[in-house]
Amino acid sequence: MIPGRAIISVSAGARRFAFWLLCCVVAALAALALSPWTYDFGVFLFLVFFLTPAVMMSSLVLLVVAVFSKMNRRFCLSALAVLMTFVGTLLAADLGGRQREIRWSAMWLYRSRELKGKVLAQPEPPPGELRSFDWDGWGWAGQDTEAYLVFDPIDSLSVAARSGRPGKFPGIPCKVPQVYRLESHWYSVLYYTNEVWGYCDKWPE
Repeated sequence: MIPGRAIISVSAGARRFAFWLLCCVVAALAALALSPWTYDFGVFLFLVFFLTPAVMMSSLVLLVVAVFSKMNRRFCLSALAVLMTFVGTLLAADLGGRQREIRWSAMWLYRSRELKGKVLAQPEPPPGELRSFDWDGWGWAGQDTEAYLVFDPIDSLSVAARSGRPGKFPGIPCKVPQVYRLESHWYSVLYYTNEVWGYCDKWPE
């Protein structure tokens, strides 16, 4: 084989590999960026824990192909660095089991104005209850878990959010496992499985 042709062939292969690697990374990042726009936690799980690993594996396969095709070593190392950075970002998001908080914060960052309007448009709650909106949830085989976006005008839930402990808190009709502060006056309240706002099956009051 003529050396010049070999160089051209490797260069073209490197360009094709770079293109497909970029497509995989962009697809995974797009899945992460789009995930907060769905209220369905099942869709969120699909985007983050199925589609994203799938494109990551595609990237890894492409990287292996590149290595065994004897492409430029520096190029392969650069591609590996990009892939590992992306993988590290996903792993960091899972540290401490804070997936829910990360999701809620992302949803709030993207959609806080819209979500505030939905909460404030709800009918006047019964005396002693806070205004709420069912903004997140997931489940399987009839086992459903709900999370509510809550407007607390006097920040009575701030102590509950700081403690991170389950309990029965002012303005919430049921005992709940978690209260998470989004910003002043706004909280995400996680309910126990198979309970909804006003229906306390597991922890009757």
